[in-house]
Amino acid sequence: MPEIKLQDFVEHTGLYFEGAGLPGVAGRILGHLLVCEPAVQSSGDLAKALETTSGSISTNTRILLQGGLIEKVPMRGKRGTFFQIVPEAFSRMFTSKLHQTRLFRELLDEGISVLEQMQVPADRGERIREARALYAFFEREFPLLLARWEQERAALKES
Repeated sequence: MPEIKLQDFVEHTGLYFEGAGLPGVAGRILGHLLVCEPAVQSSGDLAKALETTSGSISTNTRILLQGGLIEKVPMRGKRGTFFQIVPEAFSRMFTSKLHQTRLFRELLDEGISVLEQMQVPADRGERIREARALYAFFEREFPLLLARWEQERAALKES
């Protein structure tokens, strides 16, 4: 029964990441790599565990490799390609989101500047100014959250 619950977790992880814009199989690969034993899995192991084709594993591991969430691992004396979750992969994912937040805030600044140059009525810019304020807020607060996480992570490693 616990094994079925783990399979459900893997499927739910696929659905979650599919909702976030990744293919469902990529999410399932991540879910599996989070809970599998051993932590390093071959392409064949992934295809078997996820009941999918080797082509699907190849395509989706490439996506995850490019996204920096998984990495190839050399296995001396073994044939095939092996993968594992990148250490700190999810912290890196949030750091990437911070970069995206800054880029969008800068784009919003550009839009506000254009509206100001056009001398449009103030209420026309309300939506973009509110969006800009939200992104500026996250741009300021996100690094503080990441720093707090690193402190907590260090404490978890010590215990």
